[in-house]
Amino acid sequence: MRRKLLLFDYIVGKIVDWQAQIDWQKRYNELTRAQINEILATLSGKRLMKLLYFICLSSVHEDTQKRQDSLFGIFDRYIAMENGPVEDSVYHNRGILLRYTFDSELKLSDKYQEHFKFNYPDVDENAYNKSDIYRVEILNEQLQDPKNNKETDETNLMLYAKMVDKSIEHLRNKKTFPFEDKELLIQMTHELPLWNKYINKNDTCIQLDNIEELKYERHCFDELLG
Repeated sequence: MRRKLLLFDYIVGKIVDWQAQIDWQKRYNELTRAQINEILATLSGKRLMKLLYFICLSSVHEDTQKRQDSLFGIFDRYIAMENGPVEDSVYHNRGILLRYTFDSELKLSDKYQEHFKFNYPDVDENAYNKSDIYRVEILNEQLQDPKNNKETDETNLMLYAKMVDKSIEHLRNKKTFPFEDKELLIQMTHELPLWNKYINKNDTCIQLDNIEELKYERHCFDELLG
């Protein structure tokens, strides 16, 4: 679970970066805490779960041999819900991420303020309120920490993080991908075969081990994007 939440934390940061470039032509490390929180407030659970699913799906390719070779290797518990697939374990634990917390909405956590002061004693004390870049450094340390890769299938978290980067780059290059539109994201999941296969079953947990089904899901997704 820790590995999954660390990688999801990484993905949330990448989504914030994506939105910041749309809104202000800025990168994540150029944002103030207020700007980061402004973006986080727009990331509802429904929108986040759909974006996570499509980021995972974009990591499946024709030469993918097994689920573990994609982001479904770590985000492996999708439930077919009314509003599309939901990564159940992430959704119910999204309030205990490394950099973010969830109360009524997602926002930056103050948990690592003391870490910042201890590790960056020469930095202006107001820097904590000006920038969140140090949190990226903390996260990267955690992604590479051997103790967080014990459950590994020989794919460590930094390799999964690179898959995330490639998937997001792919989606950003698709002008038809409705990144900001929650309702269109939901509608898109409803047009894909896996959600339709499981939504009316007694057990709505989507089985991800059939790599051919995942490849076909990706094919259908690509057709929707055009």
